[in-house]
Amino acid sequence: MSVSIGRGDRAFSLSESYEDYKTLVDLIMESGENIDDHIKIFMDKYQEKFAFKLYEWYLDEDLLSHPHVSEHKEWLRTFLNERNLGGISWMHDIYMDNYNDASIKLRLLAQNEKRVRKRKTFLSISKLTFLAGLSDEMDTQNEDVQCNLEGKYNLIENGFELIDAYSVLQDQFVEIITSEDQTAVDEHKQVDVIVEKAAKNIKQYRPMHAKVFAQCVPYILNGEMLPTEGLIEVLTLKDKKEKDDFPFTLQFALNDDKLPDDRRRAILQTIWRRIYITDRWDCISNTNDMSDEDVNEQIKGTAVYHTLDIVSQTADIPLVQWFCPPTEAFFASTEEQLRRRFHEFNEEELAGLIEDYKKENTALEK
Repeated sequence: MSVSIGRGDRAFSLSESYEDYKTLVDLIMESGENIDDHIKIFMDKYQEKFAFKLYEWYLDEDLLSHPHVSEHKEWLRTFLNERNLGGISWMHDIYMDNYNDASIKLRLLAQNEKRVRKRKTFLSISKLTFLAGLSDEMDTQNEDVQCNLEGKYNLIENGFELIDAYSVLQDQFVEIITSEDQTAVDEHKQVDVIVEKAAKNIKQYRPMHAKVFAQCVPYILNGEMLPTEGLIEVLTLKDKKEKDDFPFTLQFALNDDKLPDDRRRAILQTIWRRIYITDRWDCISNTNDMSDEDVNEQIKGTAVYHTLDIVSQTADIPLVQWFCPPTEAFFASTEEQLRRRFHEFNEEELAGLIEDYKKENTALEK
């Protein structure tokens, strides 16, 4: 039996007959009469079928905080999950004390977020909900449980390491353009100043690599995420390397599950090639009048040693999947592979880029 709402009786009857719950919701809202009572009647009568159309209406009207929405928590949870509404369903998960689900959804939201600050916010809440989901009843002594928890926690921490890399770079670039002798206001001029100050050697000897560097600078200044390859280019091309830049770039390349295998291999080769040519091997190999202890200390001070030491302790995959010896670190990408990655470059620029990579090969051979 249909609900009587003035002259809309026939419309309601037809909507019920054809199980057109969306129209039923629209009719209730348009009538403006006894809305709460009618919603309760139809919720009891048609349950999820009606509830989901009601939730869609509230979602379209940005009214998901309405009391009706939270009356049937399991229905709402199913609705949010089925429609892949991770951007808001994590809030409902927290309300339902489903902290583990909320943490996973927030981490996935962070991975797809293009703004650095917003990504950090998602990661922070993901970490909090992960910790909130740890209960005294968990068998943390169980090896499988412990391994699973460590894996989830490490994924969050890896995200923070990526954010930290952006924050450090942004601070460095902002310091350059706000220094007393630099007054560039226009973004293009700011980029020129940063390249001149932060990648002077590259600009002088490998101009197309400097162009690649320059393309990435505005993203970092504006707090936007780069593709993994772009961030790695900046970290490995800048003149002044931080101690952990190379280990971090390897981890970033390994952690990005969206990188095609051939491009991951190429970027790993690039990282290792730049690690090898960073160290002054002509000086390191000159061990005359040096004790064994001094030689060992000198080797431990190389980028190669530090990178191997750090990554071997943190990477949970076999060495062969992330290490490239010098003989395998040469640039070997085809022109077509480069064109797919640097599709905005014209033929002349692409040729210049290949020449810059060949210069790295020459340095590696020495």
